[in-house]
Amino acid sequence: KSLSSKGYILIGSYIGAAGMYFSGSETCTSKTSTYSTIENNSVWNAAARLIREALAPYIKGKVKKEPETGYIRPTTISHWERVATKACIERLEGENEISGGSIYIDPKQSPNADTPVKISVTIEADGIAHTFDVDLTVK
Repeated sequence: KSLSSKGYILIGSYIGAAGMYFSGSETCTSKTSTYSTIENNSVWNAAARLIREALAPYIKGKVKKEPETGYIRPTTISHWERVATKACIERLEGENEISGGSIYIDPKQSPNADTPVKISVTIEADGIAHTFDVDLTVK
């Protein structure tokens, strides 16, 4: 338990199950970190790659703005959100890699050469069952 609490991965066996098993998938970082497990890193890397590939065609492209505010037009925002959601969230859900997620682009942005478009992505990664606590009663 001491080594596991520090993020180390050990190998052991389970009674009734053949073979050897890893104790977990920690990555020697804080348990509260996004990068605390191998499966979280895998999901993060896949999501980053898919979003980058989906939005790359729009880099250095024109961005229509609302004349009154100077902010990105809502139609552009919704288009980018749909493109990124389909490429990332829907694909990873379809491949059974995540439980769900969302993509949000704040419309109150005015991108230029010094100001990137900021996008918020939230992914609900699948959990891992490490143990079962069974209340077994025999009468």
